[in-house]
Amino acid sequence: MSNHEAAWVAELERERADAQAAAADAAALYAALDASTPSLDVSFFVPMVPKPSNKRRAFVINGRATVVQDGAVKSHQREFAAICADARPLRADGSPALLDVPVVVDLVVVLKRPASLSGVSKRTGLPLQSPERRWHASRPDCDNLAKTVLDSLRAWWVDDSQVVGLRTFKVIAALGESPGYHVRIRNAAVCAGIVGVTE
Repeated sequence: MSNHEAAWVAELERERADAQAAAADAAALYAALDASTPSLDVSFFVPMVPKPSNKRRAFVINGRATVVQDGAVKSHQREFAAICADARPLRADGSPALLDVPVVVDLVVVLKRPASLSGVSKRTGLPLQSPERRWHASRPDCDNLAKTVLDSLRAWWVDDSQVVGLRTFKVIAALGESPGYHVRIRNAAVCAGIVGVTE
């Protein structure tokens, strides 16, 4: 092998070693990111009668504006947060993770089935109405129900602005189905291609 060929082979070996080192560095970086950011595909059900977050009321007391929220709504949100606490992602040490990435939230809010849709035929014993879920096309509004959920989950992330996508459906419960909130929280990266986001 000539000196020129030997130098060329040595250069190739150096480039290969550099590429392997860079790959190892990248793998270490991604491992560190994975360790610091929990896997974000969390689904859970909160079995409670859904309650909308109504608008806060503002009063002026002694010359200062004071904003007050309905105590029943606050209590509902605390109960919601307590029920779903076990679904919260954990760090490696077992403590609750504080999510610091953009997230998308999907909600299916199941509202109580009214008595008018729950009747059963005395003659046949069959439901008088379809026993399946139906769209809940009356109050409460979707946005107020979603606000209940997002306000209840505030401790899960650094800031509310991290919720970059929200999809909410409200339905009347199927016959025999419990009312409540079906919630799914995912890393927003899963939707990047849909909306044209590149990072």
